[in-house]
Amino acid sequence: MKLSTILIAAATLLITISANADELDTRADKRQVRQAKRIKHGVKNGELTKKETKTLVKNQRRIKRMEKRFEKDGELTRKEKKRLEKAQDRASRKIFKKKHNKRDRNNNKRIKQARKKQQRIKNARRKHNAQKKKRIAHARRKHNANNDRRAE
Repeated sequence: MKLSTILIAAATLLITISANADELDTRADKRQVRQAKRIKHGVKNGELTKKETKTLVKNQRRIKRMEKRFEKDGELTRKEKKRLEKAQDRASRKIFKKKHNKRDRNNNKRIKQARKKQQRIKNARRKHNAQKKKRIAHARRKHNANNDRRAE
């Protein structure tokens, strides 16, 4: 009776361990898919530049290769699982940082628009200042003319 109980417990333990390994594997795969979607979304919204996208996709491929290399022997060790999760954590942070920095695909267009707007503002100020100077000069001439009349 004791032997059968031990065998059942061992079998249950093995099934649980293999289920946990499969769960991590599917978890890692699902996470890879989610990260790929985040990258795709960043490209679609223009939040990522071409260079940033290339870097992030390259990073995702590296993680996938790492995962396949770890799975070659048939099982993932704890150490391998930790390395894989850390790599995915780093990749996730990189995706976030690159999506939320000040660069985007439309950056050049926006810079040009901002420069044009600044130029329009400068021109408007120059025009306003020139008109103001003319008004002041006219007022001075008028004032001097009035003073000349009074002096006569």
